[in-house]
Amino acid sequence: MTEVLSQKEIDQLLDVINADDKFQPSALSQEELRELLGYNNALRFIPEKHRTAKLCLEAVKSNGYALQYVPEKHKTAELCLAAVKSNGNALQYVPEEYKTAELYLEAVKTKVR
Repeated sequence: MTEVLSQKEIDQLLDVINADDKFQPSALSQEELRELLGYNNALRFIPEKHRTAKLCLEAVKSNGYALQYVPEKHKTAELCLAAVKSNGNALQYVPEEYKTAELYLEAVKTKVR
């Protein structure tokens, strides 16, 4: 089992991300990326120009609340469903056009678990 990053490690990583205009999320392993993105909505600290669709999907899978920091251009039905599966409360950040019966059902399932 992998250790979760400490707050200090996350802060240092975020400092590097914010300082380095050439930050490439792909330089992190999938596990490191999930740990980073799942911690306290870290997506909000990543400059918007680096918030790719893939990065945003990983973020919402780790923490559904990250949906609030996903640029509108990356919000899709699939991404919103992943966010709600991660946390039913993410439904509040789903655009109206993606709120379907299936999405509401997933939100309820998530809350019941």
